[in-house]
Amino acid sequence: MFIFTGCYSYFSVEQPSLRFPNTSEKSKAEKRNIALIGFNHYEYFQDYFEATRKPKNAVVLPGRRYYYPSRFLYRVPVAIKEKYLMRNFGIGKDLSFFPISGYYDESLNYYLMKNYLAMEREFLNKTKQESFYQSSEFYDQYGRFYNRGVDYYVLAINYSPFQATDFTGVFTIVGSYFTSLFTLNYLPIVDHQYSNSKFLIYNKYFVLIDEFEIEKRYFVFHSFWEKSGYNCSIKDNTPNAFARKQPGCLWSDNILLGMDFAIQTLLDNT
Repeated sequence: MFIFTGCYSYFSVEQPSLRFPNTSEKSKAEKRNIALIGFNHYEYFQDYFEATRKPKNAVVLPGRRYYYPSRFLYRVPVAIKEKYLMRNFGIGKDLSFFPISGYYDESLNYYLMKNYLAMEREFLNKTKQESFYQSSEFYDQYGRFYNRGVDYYVLAINYSPFQATDFTGVFTIVGSYFTSLFTLNYLPIVDHQYSNSKFLIYNKYFVLIDEFEIEKRYFVFHSFWEKSGYNCSIKDNTPNAFARKQPGCLWSDNILLGMDFAIQTLLDNT
């Protein structure tokens, strides 16, 4: 069943209904110093690991080093900051753009670290990562938190790292497989998948104020043949259907919904 799931994946994702904040609302929100964190997409690398030492989010691929048979080939997704998602968010700016003016009082370190780790854990659990790529922007090697003059943090988390088939997709794949096989994949295998974006608003002490999650479900068409008419697609030749790459275009429209949520939350907390 995995033979024809490689190569091109075409995503039939509906555009969300958007409510664009008016200029007055956006201007009021922008009076605060809003730091953007997360806003990730994924890049992928492949390497050989022993099964007991592989990264926790790695998915095995066909292939083995014959001179070292205990090692298998794995694909590993790495969550990285996507700058164009931050630009499209419309308010706030990357945390790294806020200059460090000093440190918070050391008496706050335990409180800040406890809250920060809860925020970081939310990101790591959703993205299946082992470390947060922005941790060094929050505190130094001695655990002292930087004071960057930030009023609020907006954390955006896009997941899952790999394409995820839902219950409906199991039936659509089975139902379309033999038709695709007999037409040499001219008629694609029909999949049904889901992905999520989560937006969380924190105050300057990393206390969660509010959160908002978007889940999208959509049809995906897998084919050897290049096709037109889809705004979101990705090419991936892995034979393992559970290790297919996730395209960043899935989350572009979610950013605008997250912006509206963030503005309303910030206005409610004036």
